[in-house]
Amino acid sequence: MRAASMSDHMITVDGKRFVLLLAILCGVSAGEVPSVPQSGDPTISAALATIVNTRHVPAMAGAILTSAGIQKCGAAGWRRAGDPTPVTVDDQWHLGSDTKTMTATLAARLVERGLIKWDSSVAEVLPDAGSGWGSVTLDQLLTHRAGITVEPDYWQIPDRRTAIRVITAKPPSSPSGTTYWYSNSGYVLAGAMLERVAGHSWEELLRTEVWLPMHMAGCGFGGMGIAGMIDQPWGHTGQGRVASNGPKADNPPVMGPAGTVHMPIRAWAAFIADQLKGARGDAGLLPVAAYKHMQTPWPGGDYALGWQVTQRSWAQGPAYTHAGSNTLHMAVVWMAPGIDRAILICCNQGEADAACDDAAIALLKLATP
Repeated sequence: MRAASMSDHMITVDGKRFVLLLAILCGVSAGEVPSVPQSGDPTISAALATIVNTRHVPAMAGAILTSAGIQKCGAAGWRRAGDPTPVTVDDQWHLGSDTKTMTATLAARLVERGLIKWDSSVAEVLPDAGSGWGSVTLDQLLTHRAGITVEPDYWQIPDRRTAIRVITAKPPSSPSGTTYWYSNSGYVLAGAMLERVAGHSWEELLRTEVWLPMHMAGCGFGGMGIAGMIDQPWGHTGQGRVASNGPKADNPPVMGPAGTVHMPIRAWAAFIADQLKGARGDAGLLPVAAYKHMQTPWPGGDYALGWQVTQRSWAQGPAYTHAGSNTLHMAVVWMAPGIDRAILICCNQGEADAACDDAAIALLKLATP
């Protein structure tokens, strides 16, 4: 996803400068390394604190859960590099493209209510779409099989109605259903279809159809916190520079269905526990058949609806995963129905792949029976 808008007054913080500045602010000598503040479960937070120190990221949060719900969660680090305010397990984290699984779940809810079908076409639901979109279905949009290869400049698109015209101005670049091409625009178009059939915004539908029935508190859209205040984790670039915070510190709202959600890790855990329940063949928010449809990859590929499906020995079967980033935050989920476990990882820095990989290994060791 495109980089969020950032403050003109960035602070470069890397490695030793990060430690030195924190040492000064925390009142210890420059020769000492300040201990990383921890919150929540001590085993998880201690593991994350080690990664915060070794990978030089501002903060991380992690959770271990089963289909029955969250088992334990922890957090370590600071809300903003260069500031002593610690993160907590109750803080909000930006999920980036992990939002896509929620958009797919919302689609499943509306399919179950009979408002739309998986094979409903773009042209059928959105008559204002351009020509050549009669064979592109909701299913294909959500599995990145719609032939959409170009991402427009969303900063120049004021709303999803306009996005429909821009995205469909040209026909798909390949026959629908044939070629995998990861596309934020496909999810934007899918979100517009859901809005049209339900008569409400994607944001309102996600609240009422997914978050509310699952009692997911503290969820929202865009960047977190009040602009200028250190009341939630701030975003940081992949180079560790401090970026702006607040609702506008994110990609444009029009991109919502592709990845603008934030929430506390406990709320995300509630959602993923429900997905894990469905992957194990039990009904939850959705009927069993709906989970099966969502979690089954398109023939010949490994991407389902908001899930990449792979095989891992530790999972004793299929493992479902997804990662998300708005370039200022990163979030990763791994789900293994064969052992009834899932792990969640969040970091308030973009391009934190190495830190998230380390956290995944650490949490899997703690999680696997």
